[in-house]
Amino acid sequence: MKAKILWVILSINLILTAVAMNFLPDEMPLHYNAEGIVDRIGSKYELFTLTALAAVFVIFWQVLVYFFDRKARRAADEKSQKEAAANTKLLVFFGALQTGIMTVIQVFFMLAGFDIGAVNGSSSDWTFKVLCIVCGVGFIAIGNVLPKTKRNGLIGLRTQWSMKNDIVWAKSNRFAGVLLCAAGVITVIEGALLGGLASVFAMLGTIIAVSVAAAVYSYIVYKQDGEQG
Repeated sequence: MKAKILWVILSINLILTAVAMNFLPDEMPLHYNAEGIVDRIGSKYELFTLTALAAVFVIFWQVLVYFFDRKARRAADEKSQKEAAANTKLLVFFGALQTGIMTVIQVFFMLAGFDIGAVNGSSSDWTFKVLCIVCGVGFIAIGNVLPKTKRNGLIGLRTQWSMKNDIVWAKSNRFAGVLLCAAGVITVIEGALLGGLASVFAMLGTIIAVSVAAAVYSYIVYKQDGEQG
């Protein structure tokens, strides 16, 4: 099955969490405020709720993959079949990336369980650094595959202009992919240097800027090539 990798990553998440239960203290940091300071202590077993959330997302991606795979098999022509098959592979990639990121973040939550200072309420600035660096790597990965998407209503840069034809779609998503890779590099760097809530705001600002620029470019390309394709 195409989405098998999603279940493999989820299984790794579950196994790591189950093993960690034997070593973690009964109570550990489970939430951080805007300053990166622990503001809630809870049972270590609450970590399984993160695994459960990852499982929900895996099921979600599995359903999408199923429908896209069925669409590929029932396509009326070879072009539609290839496009649906290509998008199916990308859906698996996006699902695996998300599940992997959630697993990495969960591992850092487990490590935080051994941070005695954090339990006592001291600053835990690394939480924001990890969040930004992991997200930055994710942006780079998505940016690299975005140009491979075929026109559809679910994944890729979907604007009212990019959806008009294949030419506008391809150019828009190629440009958006480059911008997203650049945003990922910036996010990793600023996350490592800034830390704290400022790094999160910087990341959000970068993504908003990329989204606006990509949408504007999509409009410009549509005006130039909208009648083609």
